[in-house]
Amino acid sequence: MHKTIEDIAKLANVNNSTVSRALNNNPRISEETRRKILKIADELNYTPNNIARSLKNKKTQTVGLVLHTITNPYWSELLKDIEETMYRNNQDMILFFSGHKDDREAAYMELLMKRKVDGALITLMPTSHPENFIERLEKLKESKFPFVLIFGDANISCNCVSFNHFWGEYLLVRHLISIGHKNICFPLGSLEPVPNVQKMEGYKKALAESNIEFNPGLIIRSDLSKIPETIDSILKINPRPTVISAVDDNMAMAYWRELNSRGIRVPEDIAITGFYDIKYLAHMKFPLTTVKLSTATLSEESIKLLLENIENPDMQYKKIVIEPELVIRESCGAKLVNK
Repeated sequence: MHKTIEDIAKLANVNNSTVSRALNNNPRISEETRRKILKIADELNYTPNNIARSLKNKKTQTVGLVLHTITNPYWSELLKDIEETMYRNNQDMILFFSGHKDDREAAYMELLMKRKVDGALITLMPTSHPENFIERLEKLKESKFPFVLIFGDANISCNCVSFNHFWGEYLLVRHLISIGHKNICFPLGSLEPVPNVQKMEGYKKALAESNIEFNPGLIIRSDLSKIPETIDSILKINPRPTVISAVDDNMAMAYWRELNSRGIRVPEDIAITGFYDIKYLAHMKFPLTTVKLSTATLSEESIKLLLENIENPDMQYKKIVIEPELVIRESCGAKLVNK
């Protein structure tokens, strides 16, 4: 027979509301009383009736996650950390995977507004039509649907938890310059995504501070489907770059493999750096210098802010920026650049 709050209250000799507060970690309940109630709940194998709770407070305890990709290892790590954080906060999760498709993301945004979930985390979508993405966010705001924009800032007034991509690239390029690199190649997909714009600004600032003239010829268009062509373009630059500053770790590894297939050594012949510090690098013989942006911190801060918004739909918007950490490993070629 399913045990209830009433059963726990009777054994603990307290009222039902005290049990409810203790089970929800309400600070008004003393630690001694909370432990006593939790012990009784455990002995009774008590499980909360989430359906009844949902009917009472009109909450589903379910939140959505709108994600545009999972093929990049970094996004897979972020998905894992978000799921674990939601589980710890007694929240179920529905994944809406847009696959970089604008029409699919639009359909998911409409679905969110039908209130099938209490709120949502929405990743900043790299798109050639940012005005469409912003318009959909504005509609969510108008409907007072709780959401948090994550990973990057779309420069609108909304709850947002983003990374300081500008400072991350600045720290990285400043380090490369400090060890002797001046001819720094920066291949990237496009300048439409906000993080890439911020990285480019950080790249330029580090060059300017060291009185190194910005050379647009070192900015190469690249994506995973054109790695050999990208390396061809880089190797044709004269003078040849001493380092490739990849837009993320996944691209850095792709460049490394292509160079290796041509007998070009990293870092002896050309150095490489990445961005984001994906976790499994620590388990590979891949000493990549990179910039760490914590998926765990992003998950914790985003979900905390989303739950706050769900409880208080009229709250003042907050913008939280997570700072980067430079991770120096062998691939930047510190000992070889001045050979």
